[in-house]
Amino acid sequence: MKRFSVVVLMLLASLLVFGCGQDKKEEAKKEEVKKEEVKKEAPASDTIKLGVAGAHSGDLASYGIPTVNAAKIIVDQVNAKGGIHGKQLELLIQDEECKPEKATNVATKLVSDGVVAVLGHICSGATKAALPIYTEAKLPVISPSATNPELTQSGNYPTFFRTIASDDAQAK
Repeated sequence: MKRFSVVVLMLLASLLVFGCGQDKKEEAKKEEVKKEEVKKEAPASDTIKLGVAGAHSGDLASYGIPTVNAAKIIVDQVNAKGGIHGKQLELLIQDEECKPEKATNVATKLVSDGVVAVLGHICSGATKAALPIYTEAKLPVISPSATNPELTQSGNYPTFFRTIASDDAQAK
């Protein structure tokens, strides 16, 4: 299950790194699938829950909203193709406004709601506050924008990954 979670997160991260654009062929295929299939709501036990945490409102929402949109695109594509092993992906989206005190609440909620992986958090401070909760739950977490070197270099958060260079690497 952990390997699957990391793969899903890497797919989401790849979308964030390489852009959210789709070519016309992919778009047409997606529309065709939607027309041919009647989407059925899967029972909660038949879903794979993925958390998306970050600033989705407030001053830094311009960083968090694209992450949510990218995750929605990928989840829609995977679900349109039948999901993963017959299970549909379900996004649990949580806003923490890049505030550490809210990030811990978001992390606790996502863990208690049964996510298998988390995309986010967006800001380093919020990420650092949430990581002990995810680490204890052994959940893989990937951030597209948390750049604090300590997050990956300290060794304290073995299930944390990022798709952006840390501040010290960027400084060079």
